Amino acid sequence: EFLKTENNSIWMGKVKVLKLGSYAVQILPKLRFHRENELEELSLTAYCSEHIAGMLEMENKNIRIGKVRKISLKGCYAEKIRSKLDFTLMDSREENGSA
Repeated sequence: EFLKTENNSIWMGKVKVLKLGSYAVQILPKLRFHRENELEELSLTAYCSEHIAGMLEMENKNIRIGKVRKISLKGCYAEKIRSKLDFTLMDSREENGSA
């Protein structure tokens, strides 16, 4: 099963835009980005607890993203994993949505 894949085991290299919604959000801990990665946009959408299963138990700042110009967290469950993300916000553009 894909969700049993080890964290940080899928090499992504440098990524400009990453949009994940619903159950796809669960792949985020599996991804490994280039250490100098600069995302133009990170968008996460999660409206139910199943979309972030297992992520709440992770340590804070455990999911390394890199630099992000714009982040969009939609749904109350996407907001709940914000503390798990390790990123530097550039240009201070953050959008939040709620269910």
